[in-house]
Amino acid sequence: MGNGETGGEATRSSPAGSVLAVLYKQHDELRNLLSQVAEADQGTQRQEAFDSLRELLAAHETAEEIVLRPVSVQIMNRDLVVARNHEERRIVHLLADLERLGARATEFDERFPELQQALLEHLSVEEDAEFPAVRTQVGPHEQDVMGRWIRRACQRGPTHAHPGPAGSPTVQRAVGPFVALVDRARDRFARTRKEG
Repeated sequence: MGNGETGGEATRSSPAGSVLAVLYKQHDELRNLLSQVAEADQGTQRQEAFDSLRELLAAHETAEEIVLRPVSVQIMNRDLVVARNHEERRIVHLLADLERLGARATEFDERFPELQQALLEHLSVEEDAEFPAVRTQVGPHEQDVMGRWIRRACQRGPTHAHPGPAGSPTVQRAVGPFVALVDRARDRFARTRKEG
């Protein structure tokens, strides 16, 4: 971060439950999951780490587009906000491609670093530009309300990458709930098949 804070330090300086505390925590989790996938041996362990990354990232990006971006576009340069949406669209496309390949595929090894780099850069830009604008220009009450909405959107959001609506807050709001319902039903069916 531009002021020397790490994600963890910034989280501690944001009130618990605020949108920034929630997002910094998720960013730290995403970085950790990226490392787990990169370090895991090919096989079940890496697939499980990737599935955790995919699930959090799909919900996180959707929640940011629905909750954070409409506020950011009001307080920041519109081109900067559009750039974040384009980055998210690219990340979701990369995530969908990797999901189709599966973590055991040789091509996964070749392509995962592209997702890793794109996501790490995206997280850093959000933390350096977008989050400080929210911290200084959005009141504490609204940040708390946004934090609740981000958590709710993540709990009810998609668990798989959907490139179609990615990068468009309007489309995310329109199709996101349906897509999330389908994803969660698909996940339950897959777990039932594994267990039974």
